[in-house]
Amino acid sequence: KNFHSSIRSLSGSADDVTVAVKAYRVYAKKVPDQAQPNSYTIDHTSFVYLMDANGKYLKHFPHSVEPDKLAAEIAAVL
Repeated sequence: KNFHSSIRSLSGSADDVTVAVKAYRVYAKKVPDQAQPNSYTIDHTSFVYLMDANGKYLKHFPHSVEPDKLAAEIAAVL
């Protein structure tokens, strides 16, 4: 519910995710939740990747990118 329904996130087996983490040169680490012993969070890089219709990487943006700048960059490739 934090993201628009057309935004796709990464999912798959642990091996598949490891391959993607390496391919996109990101950081991800499982962190135990001290308040809930059977729970955890994932500390990770928070880039937004812009890909073309064929899945080719075009550009990435930090989580702090201004909405207008992001919208303009996306509009430029549409």
